[in-house]
Amino acid sequence: TNPAKFLAKYGFLNDDAPATYCKLLISAPSAKLKEIGYDPSKMLFYTEDGGVSQEVWDAVLFSTLERTPGAADAKNAFYEAYMNEDYETKMAIHQHFQGETVNTLLEHVNKILKEVQDLTDKMYQFNSERHPRLPL
Repeated sequence: TNPAKFLAKYGFLNDDAPATYCKLLISAPSAKLKEIGYDPSKMLFYTEDGGVSQEVWDAVLFSTLERTPGAADAKNAFYEAYMNEDYETKMAIHQHFQGETVNTLLEHVNKILKEVQDLTDKMYQFNSERHPRLPL
């Protein structure tokens, strides 16, 4: 289940949850992106160590390759490696594009952190006596 719904309804998250959604939503994902595992319900990060699921890494890399001019060969090679369960080729492509993938993921994390900070700042503008659940 989506922990954001739990937070909205009850005002807290379950500390025992091993993973939660990383809010990586790709608008209009291609059919191939879906075939290599993009599914919003699988876009997870792990609460204990902050690691992200392999599906996140794959989706970020493939969507980056889809948007990068001149990366069609790498995109097609990654897709074929994924579909043929060729782990070595897939990881070699991940390694080659690690900088781009990390930057894309870091931009996403920074965007989410800014959004959380903006919402937190906005929350404190409201009267806590009138809206007692806001600080939760």
